[in-house]
Amino acid sequence: MKKKCAILLSRQSLHPSRSTLWVRQTLKAIQWVKKNQLQILTSIGQSTWEFIVFLAQKEQINQIIYIPAKHSEEFDCVKNDAIQQFHLNNQCVSFIPVFPKTTTQKGIKQLPYCRDKSLVNDAEIVIPISIRPNGYMDQLIHLKHETFRMTQFQIRYQKRQDPIAYRVDPNHLSNHIRQLNHRYIIHWTRSSNGPWPTESKSNYYQAISQSDDYPRQAYYSLCNILKTKVIKASCHNMPRKTPIVSFSSLHPKDAISLMRWRSRFCHMSFEPYGIGIDKELASKINIHPVIYYEKSNRPLNSPYWLLQSRGIRSDWRVESEYRHLGDFDLNSIPWNHLICFCYKPHEAEMISKQFEINTVALTSAVAPIGA
Repeated sequence: MKKKCAILLSRQSLHPSRSTLWVRQTLKAIQWVKKNQLQILTSIGQSTWEFIVFLAQKEQINQIIYIPAKHSEEFDCVKNDAIQQFHLNNQCVSFIPVFPKTTTQKGIKQLPYCRDKSLVNDAEIVIPISIRPNGYMDQLIHLKHETFRMTQFQIRYQKRQDPIAYRVDPNHLSNHIRQLNHRYIIHWTRSSNGPWPTESKSNYYQAISQSDDYPRQAYYSLCNILKTKVIKASCHNMPRKTPIVSFSSLHPKDAISLMRWRSRFCHMSFEPYGIGIDKELASKINIHPVIYYEKSNRPLNSPYWLLQSRGIRSDWRVESEYRHLGDFDLNSIPWNHLICFCYKPHEAEMISKQFEINTVALTSAVAPIGA
């Protein structure tokens, strides 16, 4: 009977790569687990757990996946999704449900803690990597006096540093941007905090394990749009959760002031990477301006997905938004009617060469963050 082990991590940065220290140490730890022919206890629902699920599957290490779920139907659904997302081999994996002690809201909120407690309690060997001092995981480890601890991979915990911040200095805009007319509506993109919409979690964590920088930054998101020739629709903050692709008719120099970190959502509103389309083509390819309205005067005869309240705390009209219903297929547009925007000159040059599309940098020089 193989001994059960658990590689333990507190919550980490949202944007890791193989050069991130906790990722490097986890890669080393998984090789130690494989060499010693241990069974590993893992889970899903948190990126650090899921990275270990991916590595165990990749190395064909026998694993038991603990799934927190409100009820058995949710457990079955999450289990089947995990099998698909991580391409799990049924011969190397089994599942254990973790249900709430009570069905109250408080009981459901405690599920992740119940999961961690059950998993650590069942482990015969714990392998701490990056543990927040005095955090819940740290407390669980110290309660396990009889458990063998493999500490050779442990590193000092560093606070999460999630914000991606850009300072596009209006005084350092490139000549291309200064001379650009107002002929484009632009879809601005941003870094993804997880897999791209069409990407499996297995491919996402594979990219993290192989990339020297975070592989889902806005630059790579733009490259993915150009590679697939599709802008995937999102229902985030959209009417009736309808999948929409958003554009803005603002000139890039006017859009940069709206690029800001949104701590509530742990991402930028948008970043200085985008693709522009001739305004003259917009209505012909079903891209239409948003209809802004006062709260007390909602239009009745307009498409609901084009309606947007002017806002109370913020005036959304400043975004000058256009929308397309559903995914947007770039194959329908001649390449010479498109333009790409990047933050830095060398990025614009790389995209221009790789995809043979007109690409301009917003800046001629990049001001340091915090300057």
